[in-house]
Amino acid sequence: DSTAVAWVLAAYAIGLLAYGAVRLFATAFYADQDTRTPVRIAVGALVMNVALGIALAWRIGTTGIALATALAAIANATALGVILRRRLGALFAGSAASDTARMLAGALTAGALAAFPYAWLLGRWPGWDLPERILGTACVYGGIGVAYLVVSRALGVDELRGIRDRFARRGAGR
Repeated sequence: DSTAVAWVLAAYAIGLLAYGAVRLFATAFYADQDTRTPVRIAVGALVMNVALGIALAWRIGTTGIALATALAAIANATALGVILRRRLGALFAGSAASDTARMLAGALTAGALAAFPYAWLLGRWPGWDLPERILGTACVYGGIGVAYLVVSRALGVDELRGIRDRFARRGAGR
């Protein structure tokens, strides 16, 4: 059932940032010759994942297993980040901190704006053919991207200027 798959993917998406952060933070520990800390935290996250997976599967089915995985990844990333911060000091300072906050605001705004069209899309999904589903999905996710870019630009995210300048240089170089 495609609606069930959509809910499972949405639950996994909650942890998307955390999955990447775990990889990044674990690499920082490895660079510091510490392989034990990430493994210990990963074992704790695994135990949490199993316990939450069982509990949530009883309550909300397959989506609960995906949600448990996302929540365990968030816990894993948070624990690794807290320990890194204690060891290294501030992970984000100066403009990096403010740009990160601006990008997060852009992502949260885009996500909030996407919730309504996403709900609309899910309500109509079962009656649509494949081309309609592809077009509907492309429109929703394209809209999320546009919303992110508009909000991030309005908030003055410096990285967007860098991307724009890079494309401008490529175009001028041809």
